[in-house]
Amino acid sequence: MKRIVLILLTAFAVLSAGTVIAYKNTASLGYGEAQLISKEGTTLTVMDYEIDIIKLKNKAEKVLEELSGMRAPIL
Repeated sequence: MKRIVLILLTAFAVLSAGTVIAYKNTASLGYGEAQLISKEGTTLTVMDYEIDIIKLKNKAEKVLEELSGMRAPIL
């Protein structure tokens, strides 16, 4: 079991590193300087994906409210 977890974590790390390297290489061709993460006001930009922090916070609060209302099943 530990070996499978280690293999999955290694695969995730290699895939993430490859994605970042590919983004940096291709973005530098079109933009000059690629930024992986940047924040402007309430918008967080991660590799050209814009995330509105306020909307994310509201959705997270709704999910936490729903989860807090759930009860564990009785075994």
